[in-house]
Amino acid sequence: MADLLILDAETHYDDEYSLRRMTTPAYILDPRFELQMVAVKLNKGPHEIIDGADFPAYLAKLDASRTITVSHNALFDASIFSWRYGFVPGMMLDTMALARCLLGHELTSLSLENVAAHLDLGSKGKALLKTKGLRAAAIKSMGLWDEFSAYTLQE
Repeated sequence: MADLLILDAETHYDDEYSLRRMTTPAYILDPRFELQMVAVKLNKGPHEIIDGADFPAYLAKLDASRTITVSHNALFDASIFSWRYGFVPGMMLDTMALARCLLGHELTSLSLENVAAHLDLGSKGKALLKTKGLRAAAIKSMGLWDEFSAYTLQE
């Protein structure tokens, strides 16, 4: 039986170093890259935050060939896990691609924020904006880690 791993990765970004200005490969493979945290839900377990520094050890406990990952914009998340940590799941499901097929004719943007609003699933909030330009250590030292974690865990 396969493991179902639902996840959302948060990474360092700033005005110049961002996916709005760079291709996905250039961003992920850049020396400035930092995985700050990953929200995960494995099978029927709880939603939890894995600190970016602890994520390679978390992945090492999984059998990639028996893992199905679910994320919004799998191109981004799956590329991080593959290129940075050598983890390639047996199957990947991309909610952004599903939204493109089902809602692309209704929405001008398929961002998680827009799709969730359209489906009346709530809002993740704006905590991400408070962490712009900050590394994980700074987010923690400024007391923003719990708010950032709550943002990341929001379904």
